[in-house]
Amino acid sequence: MEPIIPSHSQLLLPLLETLQAHGGAMSAKRACAAVADRMGIPDSLRAAVADIGEQKNVNLWSRRVRWVRQTAVERSLIDSSKRNVWALTDKAAGALVECSPGVCIVVYETASGQMLWADAHTAAGVLADKSVQLLLTSPPYPLLKAKKYGNLRGDDYLQWITSFLEDAKRVIKDDGSLVINLMDCQETAGIPAMSLYKERLLIHLVDRVGYHLCQNFFWNNPNKIPNGHWVTVEKKRVNPEVEHIFWLGKTPQPKVHVERVLTPYSDRMKSILAQGGEGHRSMRPSGHGHGGASFSRDLGGAIPGNLLSGTNAESNGVYHRFCRKHKLPAHPARFPKVIPEFFIDMLTDEGDLVWDPFGGSNRTGVVAETKKRTWVTNDRSLVYAVGSAGQFAA
Repeated sequence: MEPIIPSHSQLLLPLLETLQAHGGAMSAKRACAAVADRMGIPDSLRAAVADIGEQKNVNLWSRRVRWVRQTAVERSLIDSSKRNVWALTDKAAGALVECSPGVCIVVYETASGQMLWADAHTAAGVLADKSVQLLLTSPPYPLLKAKKYGNLRGDDYLQWITSFLEDAKRVIKDDGSLVINLMDCQETAGIPAMSLYKERLLIHLVDRVGYHLCQNFFWNNPNKIPNGHWVTVEKKRVNPEVEHIFWLGKTPQPKVHVERVLTPYSDRMKSILAQGGEGHRSMRPSGHGHGGASFSRDLGGAIPGNLLSGTNAESNGVYHRFCRKHKLPAHPARFPKVIPEFFIDMLTDEGDLVWDPFGGSNRTGVVAETKKRTWVTNDRSLVYAVGSAGQFAA
């Protein structure tokens, strides 16, 4: 059986970091050894060989790292023109600074919260058991074309996110909630069929980890950029304007305050209330109906639906101006405020702790701050963590 070697996605960043740590360029042999050192690869795995096609005794570790190097060349991260030398391009040299597992540094603090430079597992390890009322996040998606912050794909992605959310369950209060935003993604390059990773993850979280599905929500983003090939070129798909949001509880009945997220009554409903209710029995074609005394109480608003609308296309707010001023990259995937506002209002009280383990631009933290909740946000990218301070700029 072939030894288990880290995947391409898992090796790409360590390879770039290794080259950067050694002045930006190394020979192939030295680079393979240095990446193994960086990742703590055991000698047995470094020396493992196998026959591949007509090639005999191929070193599997060196082969995998060389394939990762080729991926980096295709992404213009490693210069292909320098023979026998693996050298970073200018694009890679200015890439994101990523923290190593176990690193947890406070980047900045406010009156109510902290932004940490840490990966998700490390941040979970510093939080106390049953301290988090709401874990609200949008993790990296398993995209075929990764964004700058990178992502896993396929089974690697599913194993990673399931493992993290199982670990994170420890820090959520018994009446706490997990709210996670996920997007539709293609399964395979060149084919418009969609992945079922969201459904598989949901089943894993309920059946294996023990979360309870409370409700499905959808985020409608009217400015969402379509898939350029299958929507605008091939015209074989329509524009996907919604993303999925799963609300799960640690128990079947987490804390919830629907009365805090009521929507304004329609003019017709206001008229009905002014008349003291419907005044007659109403029956719909489906057979369902209500009595004449229905809708006679003013509850302050209507119970909302499970479709939230908002755009993340803003480009000149305080956050973006802060990033431009300090020459920092703005995070490419941001929540609209409506999402954290809605779930923080509905699922927490003042003083409760809200945690976003994939914080990005820290929209969650700034909304929690304005609503007098305590918060912790973390991101493994130092430049994104630093740039997120712009959310609190005057």
